[in-house]
Parts: sequence; structure tokens; C-alpha cells
Amino acid sequence: MRTWKDLKHTLLNGRWPHQPLLIGLDFDGTLSPLVHKPALARLPADIRRLLRRLARGSGIGVAIVSGRSLEDITARVGMRGIYYSGNHGLEIRSPRAVWRHPKTAKASRDIRRLNGILSPALKSFPGTLIENKGPTLSIHYRGTASGKTAANTCGITSF
Repeated sequence: MRTWKDLKHTLLNGRWPHQPLLIGLDFDGTLSPLVHKPALARLPADIRRLLRRLARGSGIGVAIVSGRSLEDITARVGMRGIYYSGNHGLEIRSPRAVWRHPKTAKASRDIRRLNGILSPALKSFPGTLIENKGPTLSIHYRGTASGKTAANTCGITSF
């Protein structure tokens, strides 16, 4: 293979002649366009078809890597036989097993407490969304008029 076109042709025809290959792809902003609210993100049909085609290839594994929870990313992609990594690798689902970092239960309790502290502070910034994903928490400020100002004002950048 000498060009990207050769690589694309080889992968899409399911003939990877070398050692097993794992293709890891991010969901938000890569497989799915970035959207104003995370709940609105969808996997486009053409991308879904492409992922299925890749996953059927001999010696090719497909992994979806995301900051979303494992349950969320699995439901949004909805394909069997591929790998999912949720919460930035704290939760992983393979075609045969599910693994969670041993400290996710404690982290989830700490995140619930943090959510309780941040929610009232961020109410003064309309458009800010707090997303509790179990062992992680995201603060989305794309919907605010002031952008990063909300995070900076609350001192969130210092965590």
C-alpha cells in the first residue's frame, strides 16, 4: 500500500493482510456532528453503514471511544460485535465482556456530591448544561451567550 486510497480500498474490502488492526474512533465531532445539546447527537446512516462494513472485515476491529457513559454510547451507535469505551476509558464493552474501573462506584458518589454543588452555581448562566455520567461529569457551555465565561466565573477551571 502506497497511498491513503490504497488503504481505504483495503479496509473497505475487508482484507487487512497484516496483524489484527483496531480502528478507534471518537463519537462526538468525529462520527457524529457536534450539536448544541449532547442528547441530540445521532450517528448518521452513512457512517453506520461504513462502520458495519469495517467491522465485518477480516482482522479488523472497530472501537468507539467517548466521554459519554458506556450505556449512552452503546445505545447511540447500537452495533453488536464492536468495542465501546465510555467515560474516557473508565468503562469498556467488548463483544464478550464489560469492564469498569474498580473505583467508578466511589467516583460516582463523589460526582453526585459535586453535581449538587455546581448545579446551583451554574443556574445563573442560562444555556449551561451539567451532565452527570456516573463516574464523570461534564459541563457544557456551548449554549451560553458568554461561552467560557460561565466556567471561568465559577472557578470551574481550577478543579
